Amino acid sequence: MEVMLLRHGEPEYALVAGPRPKYRGHRYDLVHLSDQGVRQIHAVIAEVRDFDAELIASSPYPRCLQSAAILSRALDLDLHVHPDLHEWLPVSDGEARVTAEIVAQAEEAYWRNRSTPGSLIGTPWESDAAIVARTRPILDEYKGGCQRLLVVTHEVVIRALTGQLHTGLGAACRLTW
Repeated sequence: MEVMLLRHGEPEYALVAGPRPKYRGHRYDLVHLSDQGVRQIHAVIAEVRDFDAELIASSPYPRCLQSAAILSRALDLDLHVHPDLHEWLPVSDGEARVTAEIVAQAEEAYWRNRSTPGSLIGTPWESDAAIVARTRPILDEYKGGCQRLLVVTHEVVIRALTGQLHTGLGAACRLTW
């Protein structure tokens, strides 16, 4: 199966920045696309059309869902939402308290050694291997019945699946699954 991995467009981070942010903590991930992000996704419609995807699988985060919805509407493709296409977890234990300091420490540790999680507050951050382990079943699900799949997700998921360190906002790469 051919897979096009597309990173979402630019989020509207103005909602989480400044002296009085609208969203704080984990709600940071609830932001939608900025006007620039919408333009980025419109700019890749032709590339995605040429890929000839049969359907779209998306992360549940609003920045991915909005990106996928724009493409779904433009290309008349079904959109499937998969929670395990989510963003990287700075603390892999969903029960642990996460602070800005912990996220910063986890991000620094992740970039130093992406394959071996360190322990922060007694629980490890999510490694590339863990990201691949949670996304593999999703791709495998489509392998038998789909020849070309568009996946709208996050840079860290693309990195874990392809080894490509950086993927720009609204940019795509391909892999054979």
